Amino acid sequence: MDRHITPSATAIIVDGYSTGKFYPAALRKKGLRPTHVASGTEKHSPGLAACTAQAIEHMRHDYEAFFQDWQDNRPIGRTQSLLRHGRV
Repeated sequence: MDRHITPSATAIIVDGYSTGKFYPAALRKKGLRPTHVASGTEKHSPGLAACTAQAIEHMRHDYEAFFQDWQDNRPIGRTQSLLRHGRV
C-alpha cells in the first residue's frame, strides 16, 4: 500500500470494460478500493449493451461497487462515503 493513500480511499473507473479488468488488482496494490461506473453510452450502440453486461458479470467480484446508467452523482457520492467509512 502506498503510504500516502488512506486505507479508505477509493478509485472510480468509468466504462472499464476491456482494460478495466486489469485496474482492480493494480489499484488494490496501491491501497485503493475500485468502483466501476457505467456511463450508459452502450444503450446507443446495438449489441454493445449485451457485451458490456457480460463484461460486468465477469468483473463484478473485482470491484467494491458498480453503478449502471450513471446520470446523477449523488448515489456515487453516498456509496463512496459508505466505502470510506467501511459500511459497504
